[in-house]
Amino acid sequence: MHAIPRVLDALRLDPDAVLADVGVETRIFEDLDNLIRDDVVGRMLMHCAARSGRDDFALQVGAHAGLASLGLVGALAATAPDVGTALRTLSRFLGLNDGGAIVSISTGGAHASFGYAIYESGLRGTRDIYLMVSAVLFNVIRDLCGPTWVPTLVQLPCHRPRDLQSLRAYFRAPLRFDSHRLSLAFEHHWLDRLLPTADRALHAALLANAEAFEAQAPAPLPSQVRRLMRRLLIDGKGSIEIVAKTFSMHRRTLDRRLDSCGASFREVADGVRFEVARQLLGDTQMSVSEIAAALHYCDTSAFTHAFRRWSGDTPRQWRLARGVSAA
Repeated sequence: MHAIPRVLDALRLDPDAVLADVGVETRIFEDLDNLIRDDVVGRMLMHCAARSGRDDFALQVGAHAGLASLGLVGALAATAPDVGTALRTLSRFLGLNDGGAIVSISTGGAHASFGYAIYESGLRGTRDIYLMVSAVLFNVIRDLCGPTWVPTLVQLPCHRPRDLQSLRAYFRAPLRFDSHRLSLAFEHHWLDRLLPTADRALHAALLANAEAFEAQAPAPLPSQVRRLMRRLLIDGKGSIEIVAKTFSMHRRTLDRRLDSCGASFREVADGVRFEVARQLLGDTQMSVSEIAAALHYCDTSAFTHAFRRWSGDTPRQWRLARGVSAA
């Protein structure tokens, strides 16, 4: 987010005046260790895009960030022995930087992919957050792989914009819109690339620091389950048995511990599915049946029934009430 004032200034807009509209002071950007709430991030990006008249504003912001912008987590990745280990490290420890989303690495066949998915509920501006992060992920992988790296496919969880010029120029790769998550695919062999910045001793020390930070303030169990559910939902594996096994618990133990936090597994799981459904209904032109499939429902009617239970409306009614069109 540190580049927002710089991008506004380059577009000949007064950063102080623009950001004051969303209750943000520009001095917060002076220290990279400052934190900004996720809901403020989305509103800020939306407002800046509207004020600048630039649909690609968030992409321009993300273009200024890369591995060095990720602090301890970025340094940990940079000192890893190879690209695959670096990306798995980012997947494990992103929560130290971003408490509302997960990154994931998928491998198989000739290609791998590095993705990002928001699970925090009630965020506005998810389309702009995803656009910003797409540029950051691109820079992170290029920082690791070198300037010759290019993705083979970029999938974006938003509708196709009217002007594709900036996206095409930035990624120089095929673009696919209306995806259920953000991901950059690339040839699998890049994962084996040895990093010139690898440092076994420093990596071990940084890993110990990251684990210590992680242990200092563990997230409440419902938050941990939400994070895990978003990761598992990508592969359709979000059952209570699998979640409990990941936490080395019996399913009844998981239910009891969630109950002691005032939650239940069904509430947490439904909350994640509802948030993803709202993002896809609001940001993409995916059909209701495509969204049902992305959420791993057996059929469209089962998804529609669940969505009505969550929101009081059918998916089509929800879209209509918000003026969202779909293909």
